[in-house]
Amino acid sequence: TDTKEYTFSKRAVTDLHPAKNSATSSRITLAWDKLKTADSYQIKLINPNNDKVLEIFRGIEATKYTLKGLTADTSYRAIVRGVIRKNGKKTYSAWSSGYKWTTASD
Repeated sequence: TDTKEYTFSKRAVTDLHPAKNSATSSRITLAWDKLKTADSYQIKLINPNNDKVLEIFRGIEATKYTLKGLTADTSYRAIVRGVIRKNGKKTYSAWSSGYKWTTASD
């Protein structure tokens, strides 16, 4: 088998979780396991009640990111995927399992 045929898009980011004591009424820091071949990551912030995408954060180079400006006492769901650049083209991993939470009330 030719190992160059391995497709990055089948792998997914794993272990998406909040950083310890990072959740407040307006922010949360999410962390995840590094994908060996990822150059950067994207986070999709979703309203879990209707699955509407609220925002997509791009160009994240670390394996943790703080989402700011959240609304108090509101439910959110986040998913993460890796981005790899090869020959000037972007390829994406599969989206991670989601992490759902409700912000604290003020």
